[in-house]
Amino acid sequence: RGGSGMVIFESRELPAFDLRRLMYMPGTGAIKNRWQELGGVHGLLGDPVSEELLTADGIGRYVQFHNGVIYWHPDHGAWEVTGTHLLKWNAQGREAGQYGYPTGSVGGDGMLTGIQSFEHATIEAYVKPHASALDSDAELIVKWEFEDEPLENWDD
Repeated sequence: RGGSGMVIFESRELPAFDLRRLMYMPGTGAIKNRWQELGGVHGLLGDPVSEELLTADGIGRYVQFHNGVIYWHPDHGAWEVTGTHLLKWNAQGREAGQYGYPTGSVGGDGMLTGIQSFEHATIEAYVKPHASALDSDAELIVKWEFEDEPLENWDD
């Protein structure tokens, strides 16, 4: 057991020489469960690079992984944010910014397009028609929707 009632567990998937551990409060193991649903260390997010941390508002929790983050909120559950969605969300201040916490996973085909919902916004990422999906310089369009703002407002 760690301090403050936190339970420490070691990932069985990580090599024995890797001592990284995830921490979670009893009853909020949703981050670990979501990570395992996504394939654990061999999945979408890769291995954890932080312990479970408290969010700035003191309500949620999150863990940073090699390829993204998982945020947990008591009203919305645990959801990953990766790739273009994470870049845009980071730029807006993550959960403390205008988008709020993630409320779902990325929908769409997962490669060329993706739609992810947050408390106050929906981020839709599209590869521009002239860009190749394999081109590292492919341009992306990201748009968002606020309760009082229509989807026609684009961020190029």
